[in-house]
Amino acid sequence: MQRKLGLGLAILVVAGLALFAGLRLFPTGPAERDLFTYEVMLDLGRDVGQPLGSVFELRQDGRTIAGAGFGDGFSTFMRENNRVLSLFVSPEPGAASGPAELEDLGKPFEPAMARTMHIDNRILTIMKPWRDSELLAYDESAGAWQPEGQSDRQQYVGVVDNKHIEFFSNSIEYDGETIFRANCEKCRMTSIYHDGVLYSAIYQKDEETRILTCPWTPGETAGECRESRLAAEERFVYSIFPYRDHVLLATTRGNVFRLDGDGLEQILDGRVFARSWQPYTMMQWHDRLLIGAYPTGTLYVYDGERITPFEPPVPKQEGASERKREAQTLTLYEGAILVGVWPWGEVWRHDGEEAEGGWSLVARAFSEPEISDEETPYYKVAKRNGWGQRIVSLTPADDSLYIATSNKTSELNRSPGDEIAAQYGRIWRMRGSQVSCQIEWRERTTLRFEISDSLRIFQDGRLLCEGRAARRVPVDAELGVGDGVYGPLFRGR
Repeated sequence: MQRKLGLGLAILVVAGLALFAGLRLFPTGPAERDLFTYEVMLDLGRDVGQPLGSVFELRQDGRTIAGAGFGDGFSTFMRENNRVLSLFVSPEPGAASGPAELEDLGKPFEPAMARTMHIDNRILTIMKPWRDSELLAYDESAGAWQPEGQSDRQQYVGVVDNKHIEFFSNSIEYDGETIFRANCEKCRMTSIYHDGVLYSAIYQKDEETRILTCPWTPGETAGECRESRLAAEERFVYSIFPYRDHVLLATTRGNVFRLDGDGLEQILDGRVFARSWQPYTMMQWHDRLLIGAYPTGTLYVYDGERITPFEPPVPKQEGASERKREAQTLTLYEGAILVGVWPWGEVWRHDGEEAEGGWSLVARAFSEPEISDEETPYYKVAKRNGWGQRIVSLTPADDSLYIATSNKTSELNRSPGDEIAAQYGRIWRMRGSQVSCQIEWRERTTLRFEISDSLRIFQDGRLLCEGRAARRVPVDAELGVGDGVYGPLFRGR
């Protein structure tokens, strides 16, 4: 649904989901509005891990210029907190061309890796999934990472019905209680919770990978699990992510499987794209999924039937090799696709299929060495690719994007030197024209969005977060409700 912006009040019903939407626009001149306000009542119902998608979007001349919604993605074993609501205004065309200014938030851990999560409106970090690690939180007043607890063999943390759901190497806990445990000790489990079902891919060396689907609702006992199996040569599942009425699983061998009520079905042999093709990351984008992969270092699109290359491909910097690149992390920021690319620690930006000019480099999160056609940085020194430069997390939170880095494995073996190693495992902050904050789940709640020189999100009258807006809303912008870059608004079960 799209219409020209105008004064007025509307009651909307989107496929069974009631929205009470009010628009207030206060003009200051012929080209832009001093204040844009959008208010909507969402009848969410019970929280069973359902995706929420886009609340609204503003477009001008076919381009997305502003919007709000709930991001959802899965990047190398960690899922984005899909209870985080974002409001953005895109910069003027051409204004976002990099490089961006990055603020160094330090190196939280001695090893060469750190991962970030946005939980309870705080930015948290663990060293590495499935490893014993401290859990740290960033203290803005102290300008430092402070101990928050222990993260023993934790994969990541999510939020369901305002409580934590924690995924570990062989178990899942909700609000501190174990709700699922795999019958194994030395195993590694990749899991998500989606629409009332726990999905877990359990890997043990030289054994078939077990895929378990277990019905579960907060406050109730998990139902009987259904099991499917992948051949041992598939090894472990890199990424697992929902799409409409099914779930996709992508393995280290490069094959992609569809899991639904009829069972497990292979839909792609990754060798059609490249030898050793491996899909590391998936993200909801409009009504499709984006998939980032190795060794092409670019993206692919899934429409429910086929996986095809995203056009145009992610470019390389001048002098870099086209071989063995890895699109490892994805997020949406300022309405644009951001992707983190190995081996030179780059963040690239694409403003959507309607944008001209394709990709632009946002930043490189490492200052050394200079870009070259080596397979990875320090390949000759380390005699291996262990010191390639990874972007392992891209996490929108408050008024910023947090960028976490690593080498290949986090290990410090064959280090090219202490000063060089200190670049790895650092976390950077980039401030932009977006605010992101976790909402409190209520079965019925009212959200209000304000765009002026600032961005503000309110829930039931309480300010959740605010930040800077790159520009105001143009008078001739068109409003779309319940659809946008974050995918369709949740329609109900």
